[in-house]
Amino acid sequence: MSNHGISCKHPRPTRHGDWHVRWPAWAICTILLLFDAFVIVRRYREASPQKSDIPVIALSEGQNLHLEQSKLKSQQLHLFEASETATG
Repeated sequence: MSNHGISCKHPRPTRHGDWHVRWPAWAICTILLLFDAFVIVRRYREASPQKSDIPVIALSEGQNLHLEQSKLKSQQLHLFEASETATG
């Protein structure tokens, strides 16, 4: 048995030492997650009502807008537009 203070210590690999081996897997996972997020956002936007889907009624000059509450549905989207024409 030796009493000197020198010992043979082998360097232990760290957990993060092999990141260069696994980066392709992380890159593929990131790309797939971004693609999924893109698909979800696109489906949400396609399912939402578009302005072109809503009927627009143009009123003549001096004509008033009259809405009957019984004909309005709470789940239906209502779009009201007013425009002013310049006369001169």
